[in-house]
Amino acid sequence: MSHTFDQPGWVFDQPGATFDGQLPPVLWLSIASTPPLHVYAHPAALGYMPAGERAVQLLQSVGELLADVEGATPELSVTTQNTAGQSAELWLSRPPLRARGTLYRGSEVLFSGVVRSIGLGDTVATLSLEA
Repeated sequence: MSHTFDQPGWVFDQPGATFDGQLPPVLWLSIASTPPLHVYAHPAALGYMPAGERAVQLLQSVGELLADVEGATPELSVTTQNTAGQSAELWLSRPPLRARGTLYRGSEVLFSGVVRSIGLGDTVATLSLEA
């Protein structure tokens, strides 16, 4: 059995898209690397991020939170845009493996874990986080 957020996953690949007639959720991922890095989809998220730290608008989707009630470690995947190689450059210049990653909706923490793996594709990059 798995837990999910109040949505089965969020996808942000259509600028100006709405979700059930509302603005998209203000989701952003904070990576506790050196220096800290924040990835977001909608500019409204900028108001929640620490000033002066690097923030890039690359967040494309957030997968379902998977957590087995029988003791499996909760995990989450986050996909960023890589159509022009921007995620490859970002994640390979300072790989955030084992860095703390926290997914926020506004100021609310939805998930916190460590970056376990990074997958790079031609159009997307996927970070897997594990609690």
